Amino acid sequence: MSPAEHRRRSQAIVDQARTAPALAGARTIHLYWPILERREVDTRPLIEELIGQGKTVVLPVVEPPVAGTPPRMRHVVYRPGEPLRVRRWGVREPSGAETVPVSSLDLVVVPAFGVDARGHRIGHGLGYYDAFLHDVTAPTLSLVYTPCFVDRLPAEAHDVPVCLIATEDALIPAQPAPRPL
Repeated sequence: MSPAEHRRRSQAIVDQARTAPALAGARTIHLYWPILERREVDTRPLIEELIGQGKTVVLPVVEPPVAGTPPRMRHVVYRPGEPLRVRRWGVREPSGAETVPVSSLDLVVVPAFGVDARGHRIGHGLGYYDAFLHDVTAPTLSLVYTPCFVDRLPAEAHDVPVCLIATEDALIPAQPAPRPL
C-alpha cells in the first residue's frame, strides 16, 4: 500500500475508533506506536488527540524474555515529544519511567494484522499481548484494515479475543463463540 493510501486508510480506521463509547469514557488508554514500515494502522494522530484531551496514554515496553515465564510488558506513560527508543523487532518504546498498573487501564488498543468476527487476532506471534490480555478487565479494541477483518481465524486456548474491532468502514463488536453446553 502506498504511503498516501496508508494515511487515508489509517485515518478512516481512527475515525471509526473515535466513535467507541469505551474511548470517550476512558481516562487511561494503552495504545501502541505503529511500525510504519510494516504499514500498521497509524495511531499517532489518535495518541496526540487523546493527550490533548487530558487523557493518559501508555505505550508498551517489552520486558526481556525469561525462560519458563510468560512474555511480559510494562505500560509506560507517553509524554509528547519524549524520545522513543527503537527496540527489539523495531518496536518504539517510551523512555520514561512512570508505569501504570494493568488495573488502571480503561481501554486497551491492541495491534493486529488480522481479526475475525469473534475478536481473535493475528499479531506478531510472540504472545506478549495474549499474556497481557489475560489480566485485563478493561474493554479491548483492535484497529485493522477492512480486507483483514475475516469471518474466522485459527485460535488456541491461550488466545484472548478483543471486544471491538475498528475498520475503515465500521466499529464492530466481536461476536464471541458460543460456550459449549
